[in-house]
Amino acid sequence: MYFYYKGIQIIPTNQWEVDGDSGTVQFIDAINVRTGREMTGLPAKKIVVSKIHVLPNKEELNEG
Repeated sequence: MYFYYKGIQIIPTNQWEVDGDSGTVQFIDAINVRTGREMTGLPAKKIVVSKIHVLPNKEELNEG
């Protein structure tokens, strides 16, 4: 499985949740595959999980 956040391929390392007024919100800590930098507190709803490797387009690369 491949995991993406805003077009960036990531490797999830940890998952945690916070209980708020509107219910439970899940977050993920991950490592950016391209740079090796750790990214913390990514909202789980924004993570895209794919069975195939997707190459990001140039617009997504410039966004980060």
